[in-house]
Amino acid sequence: MEVENVRPIVRGKAGTAVEFGAKLAISLVDGYAHIEIFDWNAFNEGTTLQDSVERYRQRYGYYPEAVQADKLYRNRANCLYCA
Repeated sequence: MEVENVRPIVRGKAGTAVEFGAKLAISLVDGYAHIEIFDWNAFNEGTTLQDSVERYRQRYGYYPEAVQADKLYRNRANCLYCA
């Protein structure tokens, strides 16, 4: 197992400008949490929605009835994809 260095992630949030640790993208289906992305490097969560939906389709054989996400995921590409 390779050990990663923990680096600061500059977020610019009020109260906490810098965070430490891994970033996760998680989907919740019927009470089960699926870790879609686990990364020690900073990434834009908004870019993970389409891949997460496609993985759902691969797991269950159909697209989800609804996709619920934070405003961060509401970018042009994701809105067009979900339409």
